[in-house]
This record gives sequence, C-alpha cells and structure tokens, in this order.
Amino acid sequence: MFMLIFIGVSLSSCFTLENDNITVEKKEINFTDYSEEYDIKSDKLTAYFINNEDVVYFDVETFIVELSGLFDTNYIVSSMSKLFKQLTLSSDILGVRLRIIFNFENDYILADDPYAFSITTVNETTDYSRLLKLTDSKTNISIAQIKFDCKSLGYDFYYYNGLVLVPYSLMNFLFCSTNYYNIYYNGYEFYGDYLIISEKDKLNEVYDSSLVGKNQTLSERDDNYKLLKFIMKYYYGLGSKLEKVEEMKEEFLSTDPKIYTKAYYEFINLYLNENHSGVIRAPYGIDYANYDRSKYRSEASEKSSNAAKEIKASYNTYFPDGNNDVVRFYNDLAVITCDSFETGANDDIFNADGSLKDDAYLYDTFYLFKYGFDKIEENGNIKDVIINLSLNGGGNLGALIRSISLISKNNDIIIGTCDYLSGRIVSYKYSVDVNENGNYDISAYANKYNFYILDSVYTYSSANIFSGISQKNGWAKVIGEKSGGGACSIIPLVFPDGMVAQISGTSQNLIFDSESYENLSGYDYCEAGIDLYSAKYALEYKDYSNDEALYNLIHQ
Repeated sequence: MFMLIFIGVSLSSCFTLENDNITVEKKEINFTDYSEEYDIKSDKLTAYFINNEDVVYFDVETFIVELSGLFDTNYIVSSMSKLFKQLTLSSDILGVRLRIIFNFENDYILADDPYAFSITTVNETTDYSRLLKLTDSKTNISIAQIKFDCKSLGYDFYYYNGLVLVPYSLMNFLFCSTNYYNIYYNGYEFYGDYLIISEKDKLNEVYDSSLVGKNQTLSERDDNYKLLKFIMKYYYGLGSKLEKVEEMKEEFLSTDPKIYTKAYYEFINLYLNENHSGVIRAPYGIDYANYDRSKYRSEASEKSSNAAKEIKASYNTYFPDGNNDVVRFYNDLAVITCDSFETGANDDIFNADGSLKDDAYLYDTFYLFKYGFDKIEENGNIKDVIINLSLNGGGNLGALIRSISLISKNNDIIIGTCDYLSGRIVSYKYSVDVNENGNYDISAYANKYNFYILDSVYTYSSANIFSGISQKNGWAKVIGEKSGGGACSIIPLVFPDGMVAQISGTSQNLIFDSESYENLSGYDYCEAGIDLYSAKYALEYKDYSNDEALYNLIHQ
C-alpha cells in the first residue's frame, strides 16, 4: 500500500496539543469495494465513535491512506500545526500544489481551490479523455480559495491522540461523492462503488442492514441534517437552498423514517424541481420496492416523461415493426438517432490487439456517430443530416466532445464552465483525433452536409450542451422544440441514513464560440435550454418520426 507522507510541523517546539475532552471508541470495520474502476486494497476502514454516540467519524489521514487506489497517495503530503490547531493535506496531482486545511479549533475547512479535492487515481477501465487533447484554456481567476464554515452549520471536528476526527458524512461527500465514488455504512460494514451501487444483489446486501427496524438517534438525524445543509449551502449549482432546508428542520430531524423520507422527496424532487436532482433510493428501514414514489414526481420530470411518451408514440406509428438502425434515409435526408452520450469501457470497444470491435458503436457514442456517417457515405446521395437528440437525456462530456467533432468546422471544440463555489469562469479548447491517425484533423463531414438537431423538452444535460455549442458556432440548427436544459455537472450523494440522491453540482457549462472564447464574454447560459434556430422550425411530437414532415420542415 502506498503511504501518505506525514510531516509534523510546529512553530513552537515546546507547544503541547491537548486532546479534546471526549471519549473515543475505535473500530476496524469491514469494507467492500464494488467498483471496477479503482484498485483499492484495503478491506477495512477505521471508524471512530465519540461520546458513545452512533455518528461515525474518520481520521483524515488514515481515511486517505486506507483508500489508496481511489486516492493517489503518491502525490499527497500531510502536516500538522499544533500552534494553529490544523491539519493540512497538500497534493500536486494536477501539476500545482493545492492545500486542504482542517482547522479543528474553529471547525472550518479551507481549500486553495475547488480542484484541491480532485486527488483520485486514473480510472482503470474507461478512458474518458480518449482521442482528446487540451490545446488551450482561459480563465478569469487562476486560484480560487474556498472556506467552508462548518461550525456555523453545527459541525464539530475533534483532535485526539494526534488524529483529526471529521464526520464520515462530510469526508465521504467532499473526497468521494465529488469524485463520483460513494461509501455506504449500513451499521455492519462499509461498501464503496463508482457513482452509486446499482446492481440488485449488491443493493440487497447493503440494505440488509442493522439499521432496518431501528429508529435513528437524534445525533444521527442531526448528522444527516448537517450534511444536507452543507451541500445546499456550498455545492448546489443553481444557488444556495440552505434557507429552505432550515425551514424543514423539524421533518429532517425527526427520528421517524417515514417523516424524514417524505422530507427528502419533497425537498429534492418537488422543491428543487429539475431533472438533474432527485432521490434515487430511500433510507434504510423504508421498503423501497413498495414505497409510493409517484406523488413525488417533479413538474420537470413529468414534462419530460410526457414528451418521451408522445415521441415514442410517433415512432411506433411510423415504424410499427421497429427500426433499430442508427441511421435512416428519406430522399437526400439522413436521420441519425442518439439517445445518450456514452464513453465505452476499453474492453467493450477494443479487441485484445487494440483493434476496434465491430459492435463498438453499441457502447460508445463517438463510434455510433462514425458508424452512422459510414452508412451515409455508402448511400452517396445525402445532403442534409438531422441528429435526433429528442430522447437523449445526456451523458458524459468526453463523449460529447468526441461526437461533436464530427460536425465541427473548427479545429478546436470549446467547452466553457462557471464554478458556483468560486465564481471562476474557464473555457477550454480541445482538439479531437477524429480520424484516429494522430493528426487531429477537421472532420471530412463538417463541410459536406447541412446539419440539424432535433430536440425536445427531454433533450437534457450533455445533449442540451451539444445543441448549444453546435448552434452558437454555426454548425447546426436546432429544430423541433427548445431543449429541456440542464447545464450542471451532477453529484451522486449517499447519506449516512442510506438515502441516495443526485443533485446539480457546482460546475455549470457555458456555450462559447471563437469570439467569446478570446474575450471570456458573450458566452451563453444554457441551463434553461437552447432555443429553436427559428420559430418556423417548430414541430409537433406526433411528427418526430415522420420523415416526410422532417424533410418538409427543413426545406421551407
């Protein structure tokens, strides 16, 4: 196991740091890592329980070391200042030294930059940056120091025998959830997985919990409540919702699982009311399979769901026998359908000798697009191409960049973000090795066809961003309906009580073209969706699979 380098630092050699006045119980608890993405060797995590309460704490340094494999401990150094009563983690994984300071006298966390928590190793199964090369970037703020005032939210950090003890809830969120990994604790054992646990047999194992049938204590409810306050103050990308959480304090602090479960659904699903945020799994002790979740469907979710039903009905009308082809043709029109932006795992798209598998397009969106364009080239009579994103709810950014390069008329794809935590705006230029020959050429298709993007209110997240970039840069026109929006990264959440959710995170995508890139101004926000190129390009859902109607729409 890699070891975290520890450096004891004190500005006074005679300074003695006394333990906080607490009783501490230490437990070595079994840990199972379900992820295929990381190689974590530890099979136990060291947990601490303070003053005979049930709230779990981690020692900051031990937590990082025991999760080596998730965290790249080769690059992490820790130091203790007895005088200032703080522990500092320093990392240069990103090429610049960034610090995270835990001050256990005033209970705050100071990070040199939001990226300071990005200390994970490279994903071992999926190359999300495949064929991408970062060529340039611009920003309005180089380093953006962030202070998390945990004390104001009710958190206590403790010093005990050289250890800095911080609640598991906070450590899991800051170091794991924000890096798309989560740790569950079900009262017996710890479990971890990439994003969240989704396989049925694993979920059954985790949720077969000692916490089932046992009401949480007030201290446990308070721990979950404080985590929700922290997230909604600092990490919800569409603005602080702390005030609303505090209005619902009584429900969240209730020890009755039915009451606080209802509160989670009402707050995350109904109050936030956007498709990036929602409860995924009810807490321990709730019969999730039989729990009535229908009354907690947000207006945004209902709108998207109804659109999907109408669009699918159109498809069944015009293709009653089904049509699973990636691309279909009508006169000199081709329609490529893409329902998500996916980056395929290495084993799914490449043979052992490194050659591309014949069915790679089933797992990776870039290869789906290339497969579609190969068919278009074979046809030989196509002038117009509609990219159908009407049932595309999003996906990952790497897949978006690779895919959009096939219609880009520029050498670089510009991706912009605004960080809610720091106010930092960054725009990046990526070149894509679109022909996979190392030359990073412009796609041969970019200037050969007229491109249109068929959107609906269901078109969300990465699909929404794809539409925005394409239209702002003049590569394609949006038709059908204004897209559904969604511009933030997501954060998957696991609470100590077993509640699982996702929310819109702090990084919100912006739409740039070449001019706005140079000036870091004139960019577009796309959280609310991408407008039609022209009102004349509106189309009813009933005609979304009517190729004659699509053909006539773009030839007005």
